[in-house]
Amino acid sequence: MDEKTAEVFDAINTAYADVEVQHNAELSRLLLKHRRTLENGLAYRATCEQLTTAISQYLLFHQLSAPKALSELFETISKYTAQTQTIDTHNIWIDDLHL
Repeated sequence: MDEKTAEVFDAINTAYADVEVQHNAELSRLLLKHRRTLENGLAYRATCEQLTTAISQYLLFHQLSAPKALSELFETISKYTAQTQTIDTHNIWIDDLHL
């Protein structure tokens, strides 16, 4: 497992180990599913894309209520998603317009 994949894997494991997450069957299944995708060789970026989307949907359906561990996981893995990179690029472009 390369360094970035290991970081994502560890972040998922840390969130999964959280007591609040353990008591939430939906979140536990979600995290296990995505951990398995990494174990089965899916690229870490694809896993991050899928997992950030799943977490966003979870937050929408649960009125932005989630364990802190889920927020920390989202923050860790979102740096590897194309959406975040697009937003960062867009922000740089907008900042340049205001100079």
